[in-house]
Amino acid sequence: MTEQVRCKSEQLATISEQLTGASEQLEQLQKVSEQKKEQDAELGQLHKSLEQLREEKAKESERVDKLAEELKGDKVGFTERLSKAKTQQLEDEVEDAAKKLASDIDLFSKTNGDGGA
Repeated sequence: MTEQVRCKSEQLATISEQLTGASEQLEQLQKVSEQKKEQDAELGQLHKSLEQLREEKAKESERVDKLAEELKGDKVGFTERLSKAKTQQLEDEVEDAAKKLASDIDLFSKTNGDGGA
C-alpha cells in the first residue's frame, strides 16, 4: 500500500506541476488578450484619426480648387485691365506721335510755302 501511496503522491505532484504551468500559461494568455484589446482600441483611434484627416484633406482640396478658380478669374481680370492700360498707353503714344508729325508737317509746309526757312 505504501507503494501505491508513493505512486499517487508522485502523480499528484506531476499534476500539480502541470496545473501550475497551465495557470502560468493562462495568465500569459490573459495578458496577451489584454494587450490585444489595447492595441485594437489604439487601432480604432488611428482609423478614426485617419478618416478625419481624409475628410479634412477633401475639404482643403475643395478650398484649393475654389481659390484656384478665384485666382484664375482675378488673373483674367488683371490681364484685361493690364491689356486695356497698355492699349491706352499705346493709343496715347500714337496720338502724341501723330500730333508731332502733324506739327512737323505744318512747320514744313510753312517753311516751304514761303519760299524759305
